[in-house]
Parts: sequence; structure tokens; C-alpha cells
Amino acid sequence: TLNTLVNNSGTTCTGPYVSYTTSTNPNHTTTLLPSTTYNCVVGSGAYTQDYAAWIDYNDDGTFSSTERIGYTTTALPANSTASFPITLACTPPVGQHRLRVRSAYLLGGINITPCDAQSWGETEDYIITIAAPPVCPSPGALSVTSTTHNSATLSWVLGCATATEWDVQYGPTGFTLGTGTIVSNISAVSSTVITGLSSTTAYEFYIRANCGANGTSTWSLLASGTTTAAPCSSQPSAGVAIAPSSICSATAIALSATGTTSDIGIVYQWESSTDSIVWTPISGATTTSYTLTAGATVNTWFRLVTTCTATSQSNTSTTAFASIVSSPALCAPYCIPSANCSFGDLIASVTLNTLVNNSGTTCNGDFVNYTTSTNPSHTTTLFPSTTYNCIVGSGAYNQDYAAWIDYNDDGDFIVDDKGNPIV
Repeated sequence: TLNTLVNNSGTTCTGPYVSYTTSTNPNHTTTLLPSTTYNCVVGSGAYTQDYAAWIDYNDDGTFSSTERIGYTTTALPANSTASFPITLACTPPVGQHRLRVRSAYLLGGINITPCDAQSWGETEDYIITIAAPPVCPSPGALSVTSTTHNSATLSWVLGCATATEWDVQYGPTGFTLGTGTIVSNISAVSSTVITGLSSTTAYEFYIRANCGANGTSTWSLLASGTTTAAPCSSQPSAGVAIAPSSICSATAIALSATGTTSDIGIVYQWESSTDSIVWTPISGATTTSYTLTAGATVNTWFRLVTTCTATSQSNTSTTAFASIVSSPALCAPYCIPSANCSFGDLIASVTLNTLVNNSGTTCNGDFVNYTTSTNPSHTTTLFPSTTYNCIVGSGAYNQDYAAWIDYNDDGDFIVDDKGNPIV
């Protein structure tokens, strides 16, 4: 599809070359304006393709390198459509000329030649008409080079245009050309800034040359851009600080916060305190989620301070208290045994004195840690030199069992811990 030329030839290949130059179908031709950029929309078949197009301006039967009018810069996936821009010369000969569109399998659009043999692809020729050059030539490609929360910087290629003033039309993505906001008589060489935009909004932009008494050019192809989020302008929220309530000494602590303000211009700083009165910034802790790898060796409070740099206003989160666990057994680096736990090979239940855990015959993993459980049935008090019955339950298969106590809390069950199992 090129301007009013529309040819849906389908995915049945009728040969490597098809000529529509003698077609009487009005959809197989179009009239193009010099110095104007159009979108050429192409469709692929079952394989990835690249595309290129030429117009034989001087009708000498050769498509020279200066007569290439456009090509794809990325390969078109199988069974899909895409467009690539084609730009006509400034003052090509008026009248009918041959247009060639060629596809190639993974060759790269820039590498496609008009006539050389290639392994896979197709070539189609058409007759198009080039009209007289417009009195007010169009500029070249338009692009959005940068955006802020309320502006967009546009740049364009002069191409054949000789104007010194320009009109820009813009609107939210999908707006109909002719219904957008127009900024007229922009005096600039090849760039301008459009202001008054809404934050975090996707826009489309068009440009045309304004030639004064000679009228205006056609509108360019669209360029799109999205504005950024607005910067903070008031006191931010610091939210709720979250830290583990119990920590092992000198073990990494994961800090996070919910309900914080995340506008542009907000900076974050975690602080710690050993008395909830004097607070010290934690070096490097400048994100809402942070892992304090050094941990803490004493009971510690944590909080997050958020600051809006534009207004210098700050706020402080709630505090989170982390206490050092009193039992060394909860922090020792115990081994994690591996096995093939199944509905048959498992510990279905354990009863030792007042410790009662009926975990059932559903396997919860090769290793299950109940050391931090708050269920009172998951712990008990035992007396030295006393013998207890440990009652265990099996699954669908025969099992043997053993048990240990790490008496010296050094993180292993070895000879120092009386060597053999306690049952």
C-alpha cells in the first residue's frame, strides 16, 4: 500500500517477478508529490522478509542507487504487516514512471538490489504518476528527540523544504489529523519545543512547511513520544517501614517500605537507631527496598526518610523494630539435607513430650524448618538426663528415623553434640 495504491496479492506466489505495469485496476497505481514522504505498507508471507523500493525517474530502464526511495531497517516477521517511509526527490520529472518493490529473505533492506539474483523473495513493478513539484515543498522526517513532563522537543530534516516557518499539529495518540492542536508560524531551522503537554501522556506530532503567500505543504508522517511523570511539588509520603521483627546478629536485613511517593525528584534515605531517639543515615541505603548486608549486632529501629528535592520538604515513615534473637540455635548455619521426599517417604508426624506436629502425608519439601514457628505445639521443654519417647509417623513406605540436638549451638550435629542420635 502506497498512498492510494493498494494491492493485496495474497500469500500464493505467482513467480519471482510480477508486473502490474499494464494493469487497468485503478488500485494498482497512484499519484505522488515530489519532496513528499509516504508510508509504504507491506505484508509478508510465511517467512521473515526485508523490503526496498525504487522509482525509475529518468525512465532509462535502470534503477540506480539515487533512485532508491526507501527500505526497511528491521526485518518484517512472518505473516505480518509493517510500514517504511519512502521519500521522493525534490524535482523529479513529472509524469508516469516505473515503481519497483522488492522483498528478500533476511538480506537486510539496505542490502537489497533492484535486479541482482537472490535466493528467496519477490519483485513487483507498478506504474505511478509524479505530479508537478508543490509550490511549498514538505520537510523531511520528523522525530521526537526528548520529552519532559510537560514538553516535547521535535526535530526534522529540511529535505527539499525552503520555508523558514513551520506549523506543528499534535494530539493524544490516535487523534485524527485535522482535529489536533496547531502551533503556527514557528520560526526555527530544524527543531522546536512544544510546551503545555500533560504528564505521562502519549502524543503524536506532525509538521508542515509554512510558505506564507505560497501556502503550506502537506503534513509529514507522524512522530510519537510520551511525556514523563510530573516532578514532586509537595511534601511526599514516606509510608510504612518494614523490617524482620527478629534478626540474627550480623546477618543481612531486608528493609522495604509501602505507601511511599514515587514522583520524579523524590530521594530516599534509610536511617537506623539503637534507641529510637538518635538516628543515623545508612550509607548507600537510598532506595525504598534495601538489603543491609552487614546486619546489626544489637536491637535496632529502622525508618525511611523521603524528600522532595524541588521543595526541600521531607517526611518520615513509621519505624520498624528488629530484635536480636535470644537463642543462638535459631541463627547457626545448619546444613540443609537433600532427599527425595514423596507421599511415602516423609515424616508424617512428630511427638516429643509436649511437641506435637501432625504434618500429614503431603510432602512439603526435602527439608522443613519449624524453628521460627509461633505455634506452641511446635516446641517443648526437656530435662537433662531424662529419657523421652519420640513418636513418629510414616507415609506409604517403610521408614527409619533418627534425631539430634545441637547442644553447643555451633550449627552442626557432630561428636561434640554427643555423637550418635539421641534415640
